[in-house]
Amino acid sequence: MRPKLSDGVVALVVAPNAFRDEEYATPRSRLLAAGFRVTTAGRHLGPARGEGGTVATCDALLSDLEPASIAAVVFVGGEGAVDYWDDPRAHGLAARTLAAGGVAGAICLGVGTLARAGLLRGKRAAGHPRAAGALAAGGAVATGEPVEIDGRIVTGRDPAAASEFADTLVRVLRFATAPRGALS
Repeated sequence: MRPKLSDGVVALVVAPNAFRDEEYATPRSRLLAAGFRVTTAGRHLGPARGEGGTVATCDALLSDLEPASIAAVVFVGGEGAVDYWDDPRAHGLAARTLAAGGVAGAICLGVGTLARAGLLRGKRAAGHPRAAGALAAGGAVATGEPVEIDGRIVTGRDPAAASEFADTLVRVLRFATAPRGALS
């Protein structure tokens, strides 16, 4: 069954440089295959470059995304992901998306953004070992697992978890966007 999203899209947030290619490409392809609409967002419109050479086109500005019309916001990892760790726009977007009933996700170093936004306090979370300090400071319960789900928050550990993270994100989104009673 293909998901029914009224106005919602999944926003994949990438750094302008040095995002992790498979942590972007794998979720993007799985979400599209599952029938979700996907937008790539960043601080600037236009090309963003992955560590391995992937070029993603940011077609939405982080500051222009409307949380009420987003099914999910997902922070892609890679060295450049730390650019969003202390970005109040990124923090606000993630918090308002959750408050509006959407899903927040992050993989690898991208989890630092959710942690520093205060969204992982008391939540089980997976993340890259280099994000351990941000997870601890944010009050997360770092599990070391490849992927964690805690409520409407999905986190992934590293590039090796990209496939499991993508599949988990699709499952959570299908549940979150299904009409009430459709899955009972």
